[in-house]
Amino acid sequence: DPTITTPMISPSSNINANSQLTCAATGSDLDDGSITPTYTWTSSGGATNTGTTWQLSPSMISGSETITCTASVTDSNGATAFSTSASVTIDNTPPTSTGIAISPSTGVVTGSSLTCSAGFNDLEDGSLTPTYAWTVNGTNVSNTATYTVNANDTNVGDSIVCTASVTDSDSNTVTDSASVMINNSNPTISNVAISPSSLVVNDSTLTCSATASDIDESVSPTFAWNQNGTQFATSATVDLSQHSINPSDSIECVASVADQAVEQPVEQPVDQPVDQQVEQQVEQPVEQLVEQPVVQPVVQPVVQPV
Repeated sequence: DPTITTPMISPSSNINANSQLTCAATGSDLDDGSITPTYTWTSSGGATNTGTTWQLSPSMISGSETITCTASVTDSNGATAFSTSASVTIDNTPPTSTGIAISPSTGVVTGSSLTCSAGFNDLEDGSLTPTYAWTVNGTNVSNTATYTVNANDTNVGDSIVCTASVTDSDSNTVTDSASVMINNSNPTISNVAISPSSLVVNDSTLTCSATASDIDESVSPTFAWNQNGTQFATSATVDLSQHSINPSDSIECVASVADQAVEQPVEQPVDQPVDQQVEQQVEQPVEQLVEQPVVQPVVQPVVQPV
């Protein structure tokens, strides 16, 4: 009768669902000499094949399956010998990221709506749908694909990180992440007004008011008073009688606001770039105070006849 050796499968390790396997055994017979074996392949998942090689594919094989090869030979008299089986195990391939991005990636400020998108592929499972988590300084702020930047969660200069995760059918988890930085937003100032706004004389007390706001932080306006273009006071209220104010002078209040990102406050028009001091100004003329002289009555003595 013929004989056959135990087959060997190669490669024997680092095998995935796309590997090509080769089975080799040696058959012989005293009468016929060397005999070419035939091979039968089976997988624990139910797939089968015949031939010396087997080109695996994810459509038929999944991770962690066992592949078995059995060889047999038949001599010229019809006698058949079967080998013992050889087997290898398919390694599960972890998912791989095809990329992750946050949109928009620049010009992000408080109130910006961010969208995180990522893609993952798995050799055995195909395309996988990720889950998302947004963090700021390690603190989770959202678990959806989108996040609107909130001043309660962030400060100017913080990085917002989006992490996408997937887990395949063999419980392999893979993550990928992207980040964007929070930029400073413009402070704004409006509703600048002087009170009183009429009948102003050179000993009037004037008050300047304005509305200042910043989406990133709490801010307050500062004030400067100018007499014909020259500054003479820096408070919200000014008593003109304490200064050398002349009738017909032009009195101007400049209201300004600066946020923490402004190292050197600079007066700029309202439409100037972020991180500049913002101002609005109003002018009020000083009306002349006219004093009327007081007329004293003159008493004439009465002459008596002699």
